[in-house]
Formats: sequence, structure tokens, C-alpha cells
Amino acid sequence: MRKFFLLVGKEVRELATPQVIVPMVAVMIVFTLIGKILSKQGRPLGASQAILVQDRDNSPLSGRVVAGLGAARLEVFLMEAAIAAERPGNLAVLVIPAGFGERIGRGERAEVELVAVLRDLGPRALASVAQSMRAERSIKESVSLFLLERKASVKDVPFLREPVVLKEAVAIGGAFERVPIAQTLLFVQSQIYLFPVVIFMVILLSAQMVVLSVAAEKENKTLEILLSSPIGRRTLVVAKLSASALVALGFTAAYMVGMRSFMGAVSGQLAPAAAVSAPYVPLAKLGLALSLPGYALIAMSVMAGILCALSVAIVLGILADDVKSAHAATTPLMLLLMFSYLLPLLVDTRASPAALRALLWAIPFTHAFLAPQHVLLKEYGAVGLGILYQAGVFLAFAALASRLFSGESVLTLRWNLRFWKPRA
Repeated sequence: MRKFFLLVGKEVRELATPQVIVPMVAVMIVFTLIGKILSKQGRPLGASQAILVQDRDNSPLSGRVVAGLGAARLEVFLMEAAIAAERPGNLAVLVIPAGFGERIGRGERAEVELVAVLRDLGPRALASVAQSMRAERSIKESVSLFLLERKASVKDVPFLREPVVLKEAVAIGGAFERVPIAQTLLFVQSQIYLFPVVIFMVILLSAQMVVLSVAAEKENKTLEILLSSPIGRRTLVVAKLSASALVALGFTAAYMVGMRSFMGAVSGQLAPAAAVSAPYVPLAKLGLALSLPGYALIAMSVMAGILCALSVAIVLGILADDVKSAHAATTPLMLLLMFSYLLPLLVDTRASPAALRALLWAIPFTHAFLAPQHVLLKEYGAVGLGILYQAGVFLAFAALASRLFSGESVLTLRWNLRFWKPRA
């Protein structure tokens, strides 16, 4: 038994190396940091959501409907359209038309209108709009209770079940279409969630591939042979970047095909196919269906992000001692990727403090992750500036890699993760 425990201890010492522990601790720190940021972002997603109400009826029944919205955990604000338009962020606006109470009193179904005004396509911002769909059930319950108090007869049961017809509409970027809000949000979320996942996987795999390649060449001593050949050092760096970029393009295409198929299947399970395809034409009028130029602009931003990661990965690969330490060498890049990928999914970036927004924009990969949102909102300038910034970061790290390859430091630089000296 003693030999068994000795073998277990030996294996644990070999596996639990600094190269393994450091990335684990770094990831824990990142998640802790993100958790602290979320705790300071205000109310959670399950809290009361704001809904703006325009009561054009001003009847006792409409007042009761407004009171019922508060009971449904909706934070009600009574205001006119002009004042509502000045509020920042996404809006859920409920319009109770004039004559609403009179129609219900005559036993006729009345209409109310719920408009989702989309100005931010971040997941958290969209989730707050989705919570406003509780208004439909609250309105029907309030009207049904009002009719029951008036001692409605049994023959009125169908009317009691559906006393109100909810008309839904979506407004975005000056466009307005009567489309189902839930289906619109589903379509937008499929676009917003699809691209970041693909970008994250492609950038991470591409970077790891480059770091492992450089570390393997150093460990196998093939890098020395390559550097002694009659090939320019800068040519060598450009060749490595070009080959990695070509492989990354293949990764991108493969993941795009797979993820689009996956998201299509998920959408089909969440709603009937007819419900998803029916609003497609109005969604195109809203500008929510990505056009070929939109896809091209997103692809340029993604490619710029990949090139940034590859140039950083070459520098990190030079710092790696061997293949075993290459995984630890990618830790800084992985942390930046996780931070710029997870945080925009969990917080409302537009409503975040200026310091947090500046930190996110300073990470070049954030621009690639947010490119789909900017394209859907017609914010092409933000995408263009992001591409220029990523190009600048890429050129800076490519120049650094070229400088390192130009001297002998490429063979001598080490990222020492040994915190203790082994016994002699």
C-alpha cells in the first residue's frame, strides 16, 4: 500500500506543475473579478424590469391595468412618447388606446400595443426587454378580474379568457415593423450568441497552435537550424503568420457552418418553423437580417482579431521553454479572451462605468466580439475604428516578434515559472 501512495504522490507532483497551476489560478482570478463587476452592475436579471406606459384612456379599468403591471414585477413609468424617446437604452412601451375601457364594458375585445425599442443588442439589454412580455398576462388577468367583479355570465367565458388582443411591434434605428417581439429577440440573440462563440474558439485554437509550434521548434532544436538557413528573419515571421492565418480561416469556416446549423436546430426547437420564418421579411426591413456587406465587415473584424492573437502568440511562444510550458505561456492571451468574451455577455456595456468600457475597448478582441451588434445597429464607424485599432496592435506585436527573431534572444528568452529549486 505504501508503494501505491508513493506512486500517487509522484504522479501528482508531475501533474501539478507551475505550468498547470498558474493558468488555473489566473482563470479563478478572472471569474472572481467578473463576479465583482457583476455585483456592482445593479439589479439582477430577475429583478423588476421597467416598462413605459402611455395611458390614453385614463379610465378606471386602464388604471387598474397599470396597477396590475406593478404586481407582475414590472416597474411602471407613466409618460408621453416625447419623454420616452429621450430615455437611453432599450425601451418597452405599452400603449393603452383611448376607448379601451368602453370597449371592454360593451363586451368587445380591446387592443393594446406593446413596442420594443431596441437601441442596444447586448444579451443583458435584450433580456430586460424580454421580461416585459409579462405585461400581456398581467393585462388579461386584470381585465378578467374586473369583468368577474361585474358578475359576468357563463356565456362570457371565451371573452373572459381573451379579453385583450396584444399588438406587438419592434422599432430599431428609425425602422418600425409589426413583428412578434419574442421571435425578433430570438433571431437577434441567435446572431449575437453565435458569432462570439465562433470567434472565441477560433482565436484560442489559432493562438495555441502558434505557441505550440514555436515551442516545439525550440524544444526539438529545429528553430536553430531554421534561423541558420539563408532566409530572412522577417520573412520567417511573415510566413508563420500567413500559414497560421490560413489555418485559422479554415477553422472559422468550419465553426461557422457547424454553429449556424446548431443555432438553426435550437431555434427550431424553441418555436415552430413557420413562426421563425414568418417574420423574416419584416426583420430584413428592420435591418436585423445581415446582408453580404455586413457579413464581410464582420469577417474583416474577426480576421483582424485573429491576426492580433497570432502576433501575440508568436511572442508568447518565444517565451515558452518547451511544449509543456507552452500552455502556461498562452495564459495572458486566454485571460484577455475570456474577459472580452464573457463580460459583454453578462453586463450592459453601454451603461457600464467609463473605466470598464475603456478597459474593454483596450482589449483588441472585444471589437471582434461586438462587431455583429454594431453591424445590426448600423454603427459601421465603430466597426471600422475597431478594425484600425486591431490592425495597429497586430503591427506592433508583429514588429516585436520580428525584432526578437532578428537577434539571438529568440533562443535565449525564457518564461521561468519555477517558484522553487529542485533538490540536488
